[in-house]
Amino acid sequence: MVKASTARPAYVYGASIAIGQDTPSGGLPSFPASPITADLGGTTTELLLLGPDNSGSPIGVPATQLLGNAAASSSITAANSLFAQGLEDTTTGDFPAWSSVTATIAAGDAANSMMYKVTADTTFKVYNVNAITGTSVNGDGVFISADDSTAGRAAYIVCRVNYLRPAKAVTWDDVSSFVDFASQVGGTDS
Repeated sequence: MVKASTARPAYVYGASIAIGQDTPSGGLPSFPASPITADLGGTTTELLLLGPDNSGSPIGVPATQLLGNAAASSSITAANSLFAQGLEDTTTGDFPAWSSVTATIAAGDAANSMMYKVTADTTFKVYNVNAITGTSVNGDGVFISADDSTAGRAAYIVCRVNYLRPAKAVTWDDVSSFVDFASQVGGTDS
């Protein structure tokens, strides 16, 4: 959940997603339940998309970026019917900054340069989708193998969302404990 309000909006500049993998891969022989992680099964070419929630659906990442969706989303793609352990990716649009400036300052210079602004608490979720532009959950689903389940292993989807938020306004409470009241009202410090 990204905390935000109209008075103190949040500006999302990054998101990342990964499938957890034992360290070292294959686990530690001294740990009784090692290894503990498993591959996540899925349909080849489908994605796991991390991004802002829109009433249970993803907002998707359209080709034309006007709202900063690329800064607030990341995805990984299944290959050979797996989201393999250790598979990871960062923000779709990389860091939201101008890529170049031409003599005429064209719109293309600012491609993917927008942070994603939220003005209310916003939940980020992982969606199984057919395409990164998708605005509905239309993937076939994910699973772990029966062998991994029997062995007590699990697949872990690890996510992080990075954002900036203006600090709240300064108040008297921020400084009152530092004021020497005895000296201020004619008393002493003893």
